[in-house]
This record gives sequence, C-alpha cells and structure tokens, in this order.
Amino acid sequence: MRQTTARRSVSKGFKMQPSSSLCRTQERFHLDQAAKAVLPNLRQLATGAAAAWAREAEAAEHRDKRRAAVAGPAEGRIALSVPDSDTMPENENPDRGFAHP
Repeated sequence: MRQTTARRSVSKGFKMQPSSSLCRTQERFHLDQAAKAVLPNLRQLATGAAAAWAREAEAAEHRDKRRAAVAGPAEGRIALSVPDSDTMPENENPDRGFAHP
C-alpha cells in the first residue's frame, strides 16, 4: 500500500524535463566513456546511454521550439509596470500591510 501511495504522489507532481544542453552534455559524457571502455559490454552500454540522451535532447529541443511558438514574439508581449509604494493610492482596507503570510 505504501509503494502505491508513493508512486501516486510522484506522478501527481511536476514532471521534470531536462534541458537540451543537459542532455547533450550527458550524451558527450557517455560517448567519452564508450571511447575509453576496454570491455565491449561496457562500450555497448555507454553507447546505448549516449543514444538515449541524444533522443531526449531532440525531444527537449522540440519542446523548446513548441514553447517558443506558443509564446510568440517578445515584442507582442505586454510589459506591466509596478508603481512605487510612494505613488500608490491609499487603500480603503485598514488591514492592508498587516496581514500575516
């Protein structure tokens, strides 16, 4: 029962998605390990890991492009300015600024 509960709580949270730069770094690391490996099974394992990181990097790059397309150009976004506290109008709420977080 505890394992099921733990599994559910992990799946409900935010899914971490690695950046393409992290994936490419890991890919290079595993390719380097494959080049240094003396045993063929270790070379094969490191090459497979590098290929997996390469696929993940491609997926991350695709996600980044999709997010950029949805966000649109930067000049189309509205920049809201926050007024200084000195220039803010008085608030009719007497408890303003005294609330506990």
